[in-house]
Amino acid sequence: MSKHHPDELAAPQPDDPIFAAFGIDPAEAEMAQAATRPRRRLLRKAVIAGLAVIALAVGSLFLRPAHMLAHADAASTPAAAPAQHSFKDDMTQAMMNMHMAMNQPYSGDPDRDFASMMIPHHQGAIDMAQLELRYGKDPRLRRLAEEIIVTQQQEISVMQLVLKDLAAGQQPGSPPSAAAPVAGSMGGMEMNGMPMQEAAPQSSAPATGTTP
Repeated sequence: MSKHHPDELAAPQPDDPIFAAFGIDPAEAEMAQAATRPRRRLLRKAVIAGLAVIALAVGSLFLRPAHMLAHADAASTPAAAPAQHSFKDDMTQAMMNMHMAMNQPYSGDPDRDFASMMIPHHQGAIDMAQLELRYGKDPRLRRLAEEIIVTQQQEISVMQLVLKDLAAGQQPGSPPSAAAPVAGSMGGMEMNGMPMQEAAPQSSAPATGTTP
């Protein structure tokens, strides 16, 4: 028995009755089979390659790495909602920030220490007043909070100027380095953000008239 290539079909023998039955020339049949042999080989390879691709795709669905599965689960999970703030949490944080900023070592200069510690104290008051404006409803307290923000910021500016002068070595009682309204001062200045009028000069002349 002759051996055939795996991709080839067994060629019919010349004395095969099928040739005589259909009047086929065995030589022509052999030529036709030889002409279609390359196409049959190519078709078989294409089918095998397609089956291999399908097998890999199906296998990847069951053999996905653990990190890929975790990433897919994380992507499908909705993002957590941002943390909700409350008045209690924000107020507690504001007070903690104020106390930490006020905790400073003493320098030995009362003026310097007073200003250095009062600035964060006033800033804490501003932060708390802003929280009242954010969360509060009472119109009286909201108005008070607005005034606190304005006046405390003005006083912070004054203390910052004093610290600047002290750092420059300026002696206490000398004229300020910059003309800034001092909270609580008189004579055309402002008192807690409110304009003050000049005090009327007092007369030194004795009062006239008789005493009843």
